[in-house]
Amino acid sequence: MTDLLINIGAIVLFVTIVLLIVLKLRLNLLKLWREVSQKEILFYRKFQKTILLFNEHIDQFKSICDKQMLRKLRLHNHKKIRYMILRQRQDLYSVLAVAMDEIEDETLDNFKELKQSYKELQIARRLFNSKVLKYNQTISVFPTRYLALKLGLNLKEYFG
Repeated sequence: MTDLLINIGAIVLFVTIVLLIVLKLRLNLLKLWREVSQKEILFYRKFQKTILLFNEHIDQFKSICDKQMLRKLRLHNHKKIRYMILRQRQDLYSVLAVAMDEIEDETLDNFKELKQSYKELQIARRLFNSKVLKYNQTISVFPTRYLALKLGLNLKEYFG
């Protein structure tokens, strides 16, 4: 009888430990997902803000930047960048990066705000990508992969 109680106690203890581990994994996954989502929203807000700021001063860029590049940036002035497909977002970011490279040496005061916004965008992109990398690695290994599938958490797109 004592052996039976000890065995039942050991089983209950084992089940409790496994349950606590699963709950801790779940909390960690949800926390990581929330952090990635916040960084994603912040990045795309800064991206949109930089595009809008660029378009506010687009007349000053006509002598500096390529017309086709300016047209691409103007097309996405009011679109929600976050809802575009990844390739389009990356192309738009590349066009913005080239335009910013071309005005890097300009010293006009109205470019200062744009340059600062672009620097903030780069920081936000690096933070977002590092969180996505950590998140994707975490949910790709057993047992967190199984738990992530049960929670409906999928891999996030790395912006690059």
